[in-house]
Amino acid sequence: MQSGKPIIGNLEYNEAYFGAVGPVWGLQRYYNSGFKLDLNLGGGYSFNESGESYFSLLIGIRLGWLLSN
Repeated sequence: MQSGKPIIGNLEYNEAYFGAVGPVWGLQRYYNSGFKLDLNLGGGYSFNESGESYFSLLIGIRLGWLLSN
């Protein structure tokens, strides 16, 4: 689920909110330095404020650091 304005960039959304639900497959790795890598890909059911629904590709990429165990 997403709403509001993007943190980075000046994208303009046509809807106040939209979301997607579906299965994804991917990998999640923590390295000795604490670096985290998370990649996933799948398909899902998407919807928006106007009541439109459609099939969409779901792609996720997250990078981060593990602060403590």
